[in-house]
Amino acid sequence: KKTELELMLGLSELAEKWVVSDLKNQCDQYFIQNISLTNVVKIGTLAELYDNEALKDKVMKFMVKNFQALEDENILEQLPKSIFIQFTSSVIKDLS
Repeated sequence: KKTELELMLGLSELAEKWVVSDLKNQCDQYFIQNISLTNVVKIGTLAELYDNEALKDKVMKFMVKNFQALEDENILEQLPKSIFIQFTSSVIKDLS
């Protein structure tokens, strides 16, 4: 049985493929409201795959806010390389 997140990921892929903007927006809102340590990699991967800047921004903010937990759980290493680079760049900018 698929989880709610897996169903929403599939729905989002269909919305992208068939260019159904309202459905895509609803999926994005679901991801933004439900982002967690257990799904940040999947949501970040989806945002990267479809070059979804708004969703990537939310992923980055979540990651900055939850950096220590992400590090403790070894989640950062699971991120797509481009998201990890973008994340580290944003952290460095914030520090300077």
